[in-house]
Amino acid sequence: MVPGVSFASERSVSPVVGGVLMLGIVVLLVGASAVFVFQLTEEQTPAPETAFDLERTDSGAYELVHEAGPELDGDRVTLRGVADPDVLRGRTLSAGQSVVVFPQDETVRIVWIESEGEPSSYILSRFDIGATVASGRFPGGTIFTGNATEITTIAGDGGTVSVVPNASGIEAIGPPNADVTGDGAPGVPYVNGSGAVKLVDATGDVTTVTTSATVPDVTEDKTRLATGSWNGSPPSVFFVNDTSPSAIYRATPAGGGTVVAAPGDGANAVVGPGDIDGDGTDELVFVDASQTVQYLEPGGSVQDTSVSLGSSTGIGAGTMADFDGDGAVRVASVDGGNDIVLTDDTGGDTVTSGDVTGGSAPTAQKATTAAADVDGDSTPELVYLEESTGDVKYLDDIGSGTIDIEFLNDADGDRIDGYAQTGVA
Repeated sequence: MVPGVSFASERSVSPVVGGVLMLGIVVLLVGASAVFVFQLTEEQTPAPETAFDLERTDSGAYELVHEAGPELDGDRVTLRGVADPDVLRGRTLSAGQSVVVFPQDETVRIVWIESEGEPSSYILSRFDIGATVASGRFPGGTIFTGNATEITTIAGDGGTVSVVPNASGIEAIGPPNADVTGDGAPGVPYVNGSGAVKLVDATGDVTTVTTSATVPDVTEDKTRLATGSWNGSPPSVFFVNDTSPSAIYRATPAGGGTVVAAPGDGANAVVGPGDIDGDGTDELVFVDASQTVQYLEPGGSVQDTSVSLGSSTGIGAGTMADFDGDGAVRVASVDGGNDIVLTDDTGGDTVTSGDVTGGSAPTAQKATTAAADVDGDSTPELVYLEESTGDVKYLDDIGSGTIDIEFLNDADGDRIDGYAQTGVA
């Protein structure tokens, strides 16, 4: 035995120490469990209580309106049944705000993602729009080109290339920006070899808007058509004819043709309605007989941008869009030197080598250009025909200081041929 040490006292202390240790472990476990539970509770954010409305606009598109509820983080919202499910990505949506969507299915759902990386989701709203509306609509990001026999659709970069049924004798086209027929399916406007103005939707449903008996001498060469509503008009097709001086017309299937304006220097092509001068009111932008971009004010006065376009087989008229996200629209067009020019009411801004990654400026055929979100990033790209080959290309990230120039490829990764007379729309 070791002097001064009692074994009995050691045995009596051991249960006490063990009990204290067990109590400490229990307390630690309870505390850790509480933290874990509370963390889980904090992560399980309930879906927001919101109210939405889905309204069809005069142009034939649909407007998703956030009517009530908290501000939504667009990165946690996805839309199912529309052309661009991530249209809200990178932005917020507060009560009273809206976003334009293009339904592709009979049902549209607004879905809330519970948290980053979590599989749980909740349907905030559901809208049944019906098969008639969803069918016949071209998906967002689709590009159109044509030749003498057909209209071809390109479903974005890497998408399917197909022919629109039943459209034939194509001489000039425009983008499907408005529901002119009132059936919920905006159609591509085109002029055929007989001088008739027609519309065709994605299912091949063709509607005659005017014939040569209603509006004679509709321009078939070096021109562009547009659709939309302007200065109180119903959704219409806008085009020009070859009388002297040539005039700008608008027409609907029910109403024949109406002269919108007869500019002193005539007209060659119609770009379409849009707020080119940023005054909050749409102007009607067109190209006059001298191939200069001009616009018509609602009051009737004509304003000149002093930007001249090029023409050969086609004409370098383009589409208006907000290409750089600054809230202002500009006309994308091609000048006589095959340069791409972005035009507003103050003049034109040429895309130069200093704007482009790699330092080589784009050159384009003198043919119509288009604006569409072909790469799915929720921002429109500028689509055009490459000068030397006629292949379809696009400018990406305009306004970033480092524009990328890309070929628009099909699903097999092959380049796509365009057609100079119709360009792209």
